[in-house]
Amino acid sequence: MKKARWTVFSLLVVFAGVTGCATTEGVVKSKEDGTTQVYQVSSSQAWEITKTVFRWHDSDAIEEHQREGYILARNGKNWVPWSSMMVAWVDRVDRNKTKVTVVTKRRIGDVGTDSSETTFHKDFAQAMKIVKAGKALPPERPEAK
Repeated sequence: MKKARWTVFSLLVVFAGVTGCATTEGVVKSKEDGTTQVYQVSSSQAWEITKTVFRWHDSDAIEEHQREGYILARNGKNWVPWSSMMVAWVDRVDRNKTKVTVVTKRRIGDVGTDSSETTFHKDFAQAMKIVKAGKALPPERPEAK
């Protein structure tokens, strides 16, 4: 019985790896599919807030591509079916406004992570309030108020 379970699990992992949509290239090219908000913060503040929010979402790896204007975050190992990737583009609107566009891609539906464009922007807005109050961003996601 254990061998049969292991075989089924192995097949699911292989299937997910073959059919998964969460590839670096695919996510980075999907900016037009993202969810965008304009925030009343400088682009450097938005960059730091974005990295913090990705940490709050338990990202295993965060890659900064500042010259290209985006940050890439991964949750879970690439070979597991529940892994996901998020990318955020940080575009300066003016000195005090920044447009942040976020895309989330998962290998299999909404399994294994609560990270989404909606939760990212909700957490970004909460982090922005903390920064505007002159406080340091906490390492853990604060309780929603």
